[in-house]
Amino acid sequence: MLFLYILNMSKQSKGKKTDKKDSKWICDIFKHDLLKASFIPKKDIRKLRELCRYRYKLICMRSSKRNRYQNAMTVSNIGIASVVSDPFGKTAQSIME
Repeated sequence: MLFLYILNMSKQSKGKKTDKKDSKWICDIFKHDLLKASFIPKKDIRKLRELCRYRYKLICMRSSKRNRYQNAMTVSNIGIASVVSDPFGKTAQSIME
């Protein structure tokens, strides 16, 4: 909430807005203890977040590859989806081989 207040106040300052003016203003706020420190979670939480982000990235990559595979089949006029329910199941893969 305080961060939004800071952003609103910086937008309302008169004159040409520069990074130097903003940094001085933020420094003044910090001097008067009106600015909270950033939250940095513990190391085990940071590692868990990193693993979750990596897993999400892998899932997105897998989905992208599957979409490309299905698009290639569609462009090649191979209608495997009309024959099997799961185009990535064992039956579909053995048909494609």
